[in-house]
Amino acid sequence: MVLIDPVVRVTNFEHIENCFNRRQALTEAKRCLGCLAGASRIEELCVNCLTCLRVCPYGVPVIDDEGVINIRKEQCQACGLCMGICPAMAIEFRSDYIEQAASRVESAAQGKDGKGAVVVFSCAYGAYAQPEFTQKYILDRDTDLGVVRFPCVSKIDSLHILKAFEAGAERVVVVGCEDEENGDCPFHDTIFWGERRVQRARKVLEEVGIAPERVIFTTLPQAEIEDFERAVKEAIEKTEEASAAAAQE
Repeated sequence: MVLIDPVVRVTNFEHIENCFNRRQALTEAKRCLGCLAGASRIEELCVNCLTCLRVCPYGVPVIDDEGVINIRKEQCQACGLCMGICPAMAIEFRSDYIEQAASRVESAAQGKDGKGAVVVFSCAYGAYAQPEFTQKYILDRDTDLGVVRFPCVSKIDSLHILKAFEAGAERVVVVGCEDEENGDCPFHDTIFWGERRVQRARKVLEEVGIAPERVIFTTLPQAEIEDFERAVKEAIEKTEEASAAAAQE
C-alpha cells in the first residue's frame, strides 16, 4: 500500500493510505490466485527421484520421516517449475489454471486468413492482465498473433509448444518477463526454465524435421507492454536474420 509522506501527514487529518493504481491492484490480486493452488504429488506415479526437491527455489518439497517426498501445500508458491521438470509426470496442480490456458492453444494457432498464426505464450499477470491487453489480443484479436496467457511462463511446458505446431502454428514465441529481479514478479528462475523448455521443444522439432528456429524465446519488461507486438515481431526478424546468416556460412 502506498503511504502519504510523513511530512505531509502531519499537516492534515486525511487518510494516510493512497489507493492502488490499476496495475498495483492487479499485482496484489494475483496473490489470491496462487493460494493453495500449487503443486500436489501424485503418489502412485512418484518414484522419489528428488528432482522437485532440487529444483524448487522455495524449499517447499521435503523428505518426511518415512523417506517420502512431501510437497507442503501451505508453503507452495504455485510457480509451476516442479511440474514441468518432473520426469515421472507425478506432480499436478490443485487448480485448473494451466489446463484453462492450454485449452486455448488450438484456437490461437489458427490465423485469420486460414493459415497458421504465430502463437505467443506470455504471462497472464501484471500488465498482461490489463483490460487493454485483453481486449486487443484476446477478445478482439486485433492482430495476426495468437496470444495464450499462462499464469507465469514457468508453467509453460514443452508439450504446450509442440501442441501449437500440431494445431498448425507457423511459429511459437515465448515471452518471458524481465521483472523478476526488481520485485514485480513473485516467482524465481522463470527465464532460466522458460529457455530450457524452449530448447527442449527445439530438439524435438529438429528430430522430426521441423526447423528449430521456429520456436523463439524473448523477454519484455511489463513497463513496455505497449510495445508487445513490436517486440515479438522484432524477435522473429532477428531469428530469421541469424538463420539466414548461418545458412550462408
